[in-house]
Amino acid sequence: MAANWNICGVCDNLHITKQSVVWCSECDEGLCGKCKEHHAVSKSSKSHETISISEYKELPTKVLEIAQTCKLHNEKWYDGILLLSPTKIRTLKSNGSKDFVIKRFGQTFNVVNIDDGFIAVTSGGSNIINLIDTKTKKLKKTIQVHSNNDGAVYKDGHLIYCAREKGLQMISLSDESITNITYNKLSIFAYVTAFGDRLFYTNYDHHTVTCCDYHGKILWTFHDTTFLLSPLGIPVDNDGFVYVVGGKTHSVVVISPNGKSCRQLLSSDDGLNLPHVLHYDQSTNKLLVANHLDTAFLFDVRR
Repeated sequence: MAANWNICGVCDNLHITKQSVVWCSECDEGLCGKCKEHHAVSKSSKSHETISISEYKELPTKVLEIAQTCKLHNEKWYDGILLLSPTKIRTLKSNGSKDFVIKRFGQTFNVVNIDDGFIAVTSGGSNIINLIDTKTKKLKKTIQVHSNNDGAVYKDGHLIYCAREKGLQMISLSDESITNITYNKLSIFAYVTAFGDRLFYTNYDHHTVTCCDYHGKILWTFHDTTFLLSPLGIPVDNDGFVYVVGGKTHSVVVISPNGKSCRQLLSSDDGLNLPHVLHYDQSTNKLLVANHLDTAFLFDVRR
């Protein structure tokens, strides 16, 4: 990211000081009015998307740097847990070495860390949610719900999950009672995350990201197919900025907390190819991006 986004980068290289009016993330510099016009018709940059400086200032001033690239041999990362296949789970230690494997597990879709050394595993195309004890490395409990279940998030003793045609549902892990948060039909492959008193969920078919409260009241919906097609994994950072992976745009974008601004952070140029899973570790400010097959990338997110 440029040290001073207020100054036109092109003019600055010519030792001329002009205020920038737009920002180009692909060129990684601001542009004044005149340079913006040239940028829009130049063969090398006319396809670049720009954002006004006023909108750019609303986005997080963070830098993403590649810290590690992992070859996963057709495996997928989920919240620090590695899913080898739709019927097997492998967990890795923090140094990347193998911890344990559970074979013949059944269908798997999303893995969520919950309290007291347990993880919850949703099943996607079935009505089963499994709980695994990471201490004993064994299946602890199988919960039957009333729908297929895709993405999920843990919150205060409850698991909130995407229930497809039944919308967003919440199950108590103590008594297994189920309540509806929303009744809006969700697409297949929907993911959900939580931040404070808000929930954020994706719709793969409609190319949208929606923010709602715990009563299901929609606060905003983001839809811009220029930046985001077929959204999947969705985490939130410590400041409420929403990170979303675009499966068909091969990208990661960040959306401002009010849902009004968006900026692309990563693209196919960074190795993304049908990215599927995204996890933001709020304790370390690391961002994990996993392609559907073969590779995952770990980024340090810094101010």
